[in-house]
Amino acid sequence: GNVFNFIINGKRVFARGANWVPADAFPSRVTAERYRKLLEMARRSNMNMLRVWGGGIYESDVFYDLCDRLGIMVWQEFMFACAPYPQNERFLRGVEEEARAVVRRLRNHPSIVIWCGDNEVDWSYTWWGRSDWAQNRINRAVLKNVVEELDPTRPYMPSSPFSPDPAADPNSPDQGDRHNWDVWHGKQPYRAYARDRARFCSEFGMQASPAAETMREVIPPEQWSWPPGDSWAHHNLDLQKLSPYMEEFGGAQCVEDFIRLSQLTQATVLKFAIEHFRRSKFACGGCMFWQFNEPWPTVCWSVVDYFGRPKMGYYYVKRAYSNVLVSLKEEGEGRLSLWIVNDGLEGVEGDLIVERRDFAGRRIWSDRRRVRVPPNSVLKAADVRIPEMPLASMRTEYFSARLAKGSQVISENSHFLVRERDLVLPEARLTVRARVDRSDGGDVLYKVEVGSDSYARVVKVDLGVDAQYSDNYFDVPANESREILVRVRRGVPVSRVTVKAHNSAESSCDLAPMGPLRPG
Repeated sequence: GNVFNFIINGKRVFARGANWVPADAFPSRVTAERYRKLLEMARRSNMNMLRVWGGGIYESDVFYDLCDRLGIMVWQEFMFACAPYPQNERFLRGVEEEARAVVRRLRNHPSIVIWCGDNEVDWSYTWWGRSDWAQNRINRAVLKNVVEELDPTRPYMPSSPFSPDPAADPNSPDQGDRHNWDVWHGKQPYRAYARDRARFCSEFGMQASPAAETMREVIPPEQWSWPPGDSWAHHNLDLQKLSPYMEEFGGAQCVEDFIRLSQLTQATVLKFAIEHFRRSKFACGGCMFWQFNEPWPTVCWSVVDYFGRPKMGYYYVKRAYSNVLVSLKEEGEGRLSLWIVNDGLEGVEGDLIVERRDFAGRRIWSDRRRVRVPPNSVLKAADVRIPEMPLASMRTEYFSARLAKGSQVISENSHFLVRERDLVLPEARLTVRARVDRSDGGDVLYKVEVGSDSYARVVKVDLGVDAQYSDNYFDVPANESREILVRVRRGVPVSRVTVKAHNSAESSCDLAPMGPLRPG
């Protein structure tokens, strides 16, 4: 097949991104501060591209100004989506007038790297049994001509998904870009992503509930029960589709279970898909999951909810989009392959440590090798055989991979041998230490260290106030610790830190009263 790569300043760039939808159902309510908070969250999650979806709005100037400053590339679509449109001359004149105004307003923003005619209009023709999508004058002539006249230095593509060959399926995996909804809408298992040979995947995703704090603001107390009632259905809960995916992670017995398990499902699915596409670097030119944000409080595909609270998936995506990524792939026939992705423009050297361990911390097997990953490349670094073992061992053991340079861990990852619900995790005893680290402008940074005597699965750190966490919902192997930084606005009182894993009781510690702070 063909390739779909972005070349920026002479360098190929793998697009790590998400789809952006209107930040509110009433766009006039979105303040500059809300745009800033959301876009800074996107940048901190290691994204370099956002797709302004063609079913939404042409965004505020504030949005594009912030993308310019933050270095976020914008895939800009014209606002047509999901259906064939009229082709009469009067309608086409209106389209041209609108397009000219849009291109003139936005063309001086360096963040915009591509214009796209619409979302899924070509593909929608196939839903109605039609094959004449290439005769669509809106995206093949009107919009194309406006972009070529008013902004000729940027590429234009007619639709997303799009296949350059007019005889090919518009959603072909062998050319152009692709939307993978075989998972979710097509109800295929999420591991089917491993078979996707997309040249660029611009939509894929999984739903999850927002945080309990968000849903309590919109669900009446009398409906905070399980099974869910009408208010949950109004807020888009689709258990018919979501439950089969959640089943791998355990059964929900209450609302809190549902929130936790749906978020773990989404996080795991996004991690799996992103790592797959990144291992195919430049055969696949990028991936943008559906979706980053949401326009109202609802159960949906977003990783940041309406009130700006990140879901578990936000942190899984942040780790999966790290500049340097170690990834383990199950190949079948008892084999694992280990890959290292380097999106940086300098080579990376270090020791790759691969281990088979149990959840109590016992090291069963290990391998250590020196590796060098060239700039802007992907390296298949090792193959590992998974020995035959009884089911009881598979439920209590896992493989880990860590790329380290001296004492610095560059990237680490784990691979379980059975489904999440079949893991036999011991009760983990967590320890937590926290202290004020330093001041940084108008913020205070807290350093939090979490340790565990056995494998702690999905550790959540909570300071009880609005805060930015450098990481969260992370695993802590047995007899190890992990350290994160938490940013809080100066003057916001913080007295206690709470931590909890899926397989632990809650632990907490006090923070010493704030004394003199050293500047960052």
